[in-house]
Amino acid sequence: MIPNWQYEFTSVSVDGKKPTTLTEAKSTGHLSVYCAACHQHNDLGYSQRFPPLAGSEWVTGDKKRLIEVLLNGLEGPIEVKGQSYNNAMPQRNFLTNKDIAEVLTHIGTNVGNTTDAVAASEVVGVRKSIEGPNFGKRMPAVKPKK
Repeated sequence: MIPNWQYEFTSVSVDGKKPTTLTEAKSTGHLSVYCAACHQHNDLGYSQRFPPLAGSEWVTGDKKRLIEVLLNGLEGPIEVKGQSYNNAMPQRNFLTNKDIAEVLTHIGTNVGNTTDAVAASEVVGVRKSIEGPNFGKRMPAVKPKK
C-alpha cells in the first residue's frame, strides 16, 4: 500500500494529468500498483495477452459481475471488444470495499467508459453474497450480459 503522501508523486491519470483529489489519486495509485502491469497505464491492455479496460463491455456491463471479478479474479477464455483473451486475473479481495469502489468508479468513468459510480455499500453487498467456500477462487469466464 502506498502511503497517502506518495500518491501525488506516483499517480498519473490516463490523460497524463496529476490527480486533483486524494480519492482520485488513491484510485489511480491502486490502478498503477494492481492493474497496470497487465491492463497498462493507458487501460488499453497488453497486445493479445491482457484485455483493455477502456471501452470494455466487462467494465460497462453488469456492475455486480465487475465487482465479483475484482474480488475473485477471473480465468479462462474471454472476449473483449471482439478480441479473444485467455489468461488469469488474480483476485483483489484484500482491498477495502472503499478502495474497490474507487477503482471501479475510476475505470467506469474514465478512458471512454461512462458507467455509474460504484458505492462501497455495493461492494459490501457483493462481498457478502459470494463469501463462503468459493470466496477468493477465480471465477470461470462467462461473457457479460448486455
